[in-house]
Amino acid sequence: MTFAGDLNAQCIETLKGQRKADFDVQRSFAFLSYNMAVSGVFGHFYYNRLEMIFPQAIGGLRAVLAKLFVTQGVWVPFGWLPGYLFWTGSVQGRTFEQNVEKLRTDYHALLLGTWSTGGLVCIMMFRFIPIQHQVGFSALGHFVVTSMMSLMLSKERPVPFYKVRDVKCGQPVCDSIPDSANHIVSGPK
Repeated sequence: MTFAGDLNAQCIETLKGQRKADFDVQRSFAFLSYNMAVSGVFGHFYYNRLEMIFPQAIGGLRAVLAKLFVTQGVWVPFGWLPGYLFWTGSVQGRTFEQNVEKLRTDYHALLLGTWSTGGLVCIMMFRFIPIQHQVGFSALGHFVVTSMMSLMLSKERPVPFYKVRDVKCGQPVCDSIPDSANHIVSGPK
C-alpha cells in the first residue's frame, strides 16, 4: 500500500505539472522499504503487545484511547516519523545533515498530517477491527499517509535569503538563527 501511496503522489504531481511523467523508483523504494521493515515486520508485534497491555474486550473506550495515545502520542512523534524521515532520506541519497534539516523544516507539518489521518485510522482500527486484521487495516491508512508524506517530502523549498550564511559545493549553508534583525531586513551580506 505504501508503494501505491507514493505512486499516487507521483501521479498527482505529474497531473499538477510539478514533475515530469517519469516514475521515481528510488523514491518509491524508500517509502516501501521503510514501511515493510517497520510496519510489516514490527507491526504484528506492536499491535499484539498493545492488545496484551490494553485488551479491547475488557477495556472498551479506555483501551482505544490508551492505544491511541501510545501510538499517536508516543510512537509516531518520537519513533516512527523521525525514523521515516531519516530512512527515506538516506535511501534517496540525502546526507545526515540534509535529513536533519528536513526533520527540522518538515516535522511539524508531517506530524499534524499524520495525526489527522493516522489518528482516525487508529481509532477505527482499535475499536472495530479484530487484532488479527489490524496490520492489514493499518496498511490502508499507510496508503493515505504515504500519499500525503510523499507529496510533502518531495517538495524542494527554496532556502529563505535571511537564513543563508555561506555557499559550499553549490549548496547554501543555513543559519538556524540569523545574525541580527538588520540581517533579515537588509538581505544577505
